[in-house]
Amino acid sequence: MTLPRSVGCFLKAIAVALVLVLPPLAASEAGSCWRYFEDPDDDSCTSYPLTDFSVGRPLPGAEGSPEREIDFSSSVGWLFVATERVHAGPGLLFGLYLNGGWHTQMGVQGRLRFLATPSVHVDLTPGLILMDSPYPGGFAGYSVEVACGWRDWISLVSRVDVVDEGLHDSQTVVHLGIRFGSYPGLALSAAGAAAGGIGYLWSQMD
Repeated sequence: MTLPRSVGCFLKAIAVALVLVLPPLAASEAGSCWRYFEDPDDDSCTSYPLTDFSVGRPLPGAEGSPEREIDFSSSVGWLFVATERVHAGPGLLFGLYLNGGWHTQMGVQGRLRFLATPSVHVDLTPGLILMDSPYPGGFAGYSVEVACGWRDWISLVSRVDVVDEGLHDSQTVVHLGIRFGSYPGLALSAAGAAAGGIGYLWSQMD
């Protein structure tokens, strides 16, 4: 399946938005840092890594049964400080979910972070699901996340996936969960990747 025209427009819109909101970093005397929220009084940070790990519980489907039983996902990317209250940047999404068996997802995202206070932020994260293992036909669908978090440590998050099932059918899944950011998110993502790799190798030995 090829990417529909609307997806191309969506990607161009994200690119244009990032170009408009990102400051000219080359002209700035400041630099990148590992955590933006390390010191609220330090304004020298112009960019920082995005390292999230989320655990979500899908809501029941239309017939009352869960579309999925549990969902794990990790986002990695980079956020740029556009203004004191607005941060934005690209990211990659990797997911693992249980639905009659374990399945994987992969996609791209664009995140917009608004700082309501120096410690509380609201994130809006639209994305494209480029691969969903039960439906290996190419482009798989769309996702959007809304989260409210504290100092990039922990957030309450809601995510909606619209996944193409082929033959003009789609599946909509609504998740509610907890997202760990910063160092915990990075550690959990690394542990999840290691566990997934070990599980894959173990399955090949059977």
